[in-house]
This record gives sequence, C-alpha cells and structure tokens, in this order.
Amino acid sequence: MRSVMTKLVVVALVFGLAPVALGAPADGNGKKFVFEFDEDIPDAYECGGGEWLDIHFGGWFQGQEFQGKGNRNLELAVFHVVLTFSNDEGDSFVYNDVGPDRAYFDKDGNFVVTITGRPGNVSDEGFALNGHAVVVNGDLEWFAGKKGPIAEDQACAALT
Repeated sequence: MRSVMTKLVVVALVFGLAPVALGAPADGNGKKFVFEFDEDIPDAYECGGGEWLDIHFGGWFQGQEFQGKGNRNLELAVFHVVLTFSNDEGDSFVYNDVGPDRAYFDKDGNFVVTITGRPGNVSDEGFALNGHAVVVNGDLEWFAGKKGPIAEDQACAALT
C-alpha cells in the first residue's frame, strides 16, 4: 500500500494540495516535519469490467531527519493514512496504514528501510503485509507477519 500512498503523496506535493487539519501531531519545536493530507481522487483504481473506485486519501505523517558525523540514521517517519475507497453507489471500504518507518545506511553502505505496522504492498511484491519488513536498496529482503491481498483488491472485492 505504501507504493500507492507514496504516489498519492507525490501528487499532493507536486500540485500543492492544501492540507486539512486531521489531528496531526505537533512539530516537536521544529525538530520534526509534519505533513497532513486530505484529498479526493476520482476514478483512482479500476477493479476490472469497467468499474472504477474513487479514493479519499487522508491522514498525516511525521518524521525526523538525523544528521551528524558518524550517524547512519537518516530518518524516522510515522504514518497515519486512511484510504477510503468508494463506488458509484456510495458504498465504501476503509484501509488504514499506521506505523513507523526507519531509514538508515547499514555498515556496508546499503540503504535500508524498516517498516512496522500495515505497510501494504511493500516493494510492489503483490501482497499486503501486516507486520514488519526490511527493504534493502528497494528490494524486500525480509518480512514477518500476515500476508493478504493488497488494499485495492480488498476494496474491489468489497465494493463490486
């Protein structure tokens, strides 16, 4: 799911969509960044057979970037994303993605992201994950938790 979420965040940033207060955390006296989002995206996902679902993309993420000599940690980010899929009849399906991600360089210089929570379709592997994953240089290296269908497929099954 984070792949879809990441694409939606990029769209929001590129087009300068105005954030709406959704109870996001404070900025830690300027030590953290906080980004809120609240956007409707019509016809965002096709279920097949010509049926399309709209997505409401709401929530926030916060993070802290780390700097300093000898510090391999890059960032800690916490996500609180609520995706609400809806069909033309007004029925809806809600998918929550909540959890922390940590980005760092390992001792060999690899870029590593550890993901905890409900990250969804990690590295476009084709399944949603509820648990913990380690992604190294963009490839899923390890995961623990429950696998299931991706959010879009869950929404299609519920709404079509």
